[in-house]
Amino acid sequence: MSNRTLIGLMLAVLMFGASLARADAGVEAEAGKTLEDRWYVILIDAKPAGWMRQWRVAKDRRINSGEQGQVTIRRDGTAVEVAYESHFLETEDGKPIEMSLRDKQGGQESLTTTRFTDAGLEVTSVQDGREVKTTLPPIQGQWYPPAAFNRAMMKEIDGGAKTYTGRMLDPQFGAEPLNCSGNRLADTTAEVFGKTVPAQQWMVMTTPPGIPTTILVNDRQDLLRMTVEVMGVNLEIVAADEALAKAQIDPPELLAKTLVEPTGRMDKPREARSQVYQLHLQGEGEKIGGNAAGNEPAKIALPRAGAQRVVWVAERTATVVVDLDTPVAAGTDLPGDAERKASGAINSDDPKVRELVTTVLKDVAAKASPADRAEVLRRFVYRFINKKDLSVGLATASEVARTAQGDCTEHAMLLAATLRADGIPARTVTGLIYVESWMKKENVMAYHMWTQAWLDPDGRGARWIDLDATQPAPFDAGHIALATSDQSDAGGAFLEVVGLMSRLKIEIVSDEAKKAK
Repeated sequence: MSNRTLIGLMLAVLMFGASLARADAGVEAEAGKTLEDRWYVILIDAKPAGWMRQWRVAKDRRINSGEQGQVTIRRDGTAVEVAYESHFLETEDGKPIEMSLRDKQGGQESLTTTRFTDAGLEVTSVQDGREVKTTLPPIQGQWYPPAAFNRAMMKEIDGGAKTYTGRMLDPQFGAEPLNCSGNRLADTTAEVFGKTVPAQQWMVMTTPPGIPTTILVNDRQDLLRMTVEVMGVNLEIVAADEALAKAQIDPPELLAKTLVEPTGRMDKPREARSQVYQLHLQGEGEKIGGNAAGNEPAKIALPRAGAQRVVWVAERTATVVVDLDTPVAAGTDLPGDAERKASGAINSDDPKVRELVTTVLKDVAAKASPADRAEVLRRFVYRFINKKDLSVGLATASEVARTAQGDCTEHAMLLAATLRADGIPARTVTGLIYVESWMKKENVMAYHMWTQAWLDPDGRGARWIDLDATQPAPFDAGHIALATSDQSDAGGAFLEVVGLMSRLKIEIVSDEAKKAK
């Protein structure tokens, strides 16, 4: 799985809770007035792994909310660094002007800038010197930029409220507002700079990804400490000064924590054409996607497409049938413009991507079916990425076209881009793959990404067809799809998947009679 999934979204969960630092509700913006400037140390499984800084500056009756962070982890022994910087510029009365996110993973850097206009959102993405511009419609419903959200929240808390809800836009989550809520649990104390100080304990939640996060704040709602578990990993953020935040780190091994150890096992998983699974979402006394603030839980919809069928047999238990010989017919899950056009990640209009497609298909018969062409492209991507390692972040298709390097996410992105460049609708799938041995563990399911293409391979009608470019064969039943994405936004399917991590329990069912057709 990509570093963006393993690190970026965990950071995003932390960043929201940390953003609940107070900004004075009646601030009169002065030239360059600093409203807040705070440093934090980030701990992963109790090991110092990085730092974070948050600031808020008022100038010319505008407020700029800024955030910067850096984390280093190990993935199967390989050290990987992720750094980011985000800004959100708004008027002092809460009108959004512009937001940006600079994301650096390994040697790859991207910048996404979103400008708010009366007509909608103008999004510009720059990666590896290439610029992609898209236009999105205005965001529907009531929502807040970060500083305005803080003021609205603080108005409720200052009035004695012990809960709050609202929708906030965060650059790290793209152009879709987060549903945010908080519930005050208790008065307690916290250790800060060697001192014990009074604190309030809150449980906060954003949906997506829908992970309860515990924070300790002082009476002005300045963050003192935050803890959250994501993908079986304990993350903590603690108030610090700059020197402490940037002290020597001890990068933790993270990838092994994301492996799911199922009950039961598969024989020859890469040859399997059908398999039945029972998926159970753990959570004592908690509904799917529920939260401590008592809001209605978000419905988790596992994909019913490609080779996968899903039947929810209880509130938190689903039977998943993966059957390559009985594909799912087309329903309402049809391809749209987002699955056909270039995006910032699947930049199928890039000259290098198009050059590869032209070269690969030049000897393919002109009358070859889209399904045959798709398989030629899949085999090409499998061979083309000749440095298959874990040191790359979530690279764009154009980057992979030039480096020929990466893990499953890079295979999925490049295949989706080459398919779209050839006129075939495509999207990515985030899920799990059964592996017999990995990282000194036997018979585990690892988080994985592959591609779906809109094809009619057998005359039974067009539908989504699963294609895995990391494997010699097109696909097998050792895959479980958790979410699909056209990769048109910042979080993609990762936001949905991150809420499942560490809560997922899987049983591999061997009785063929239990298949749900």
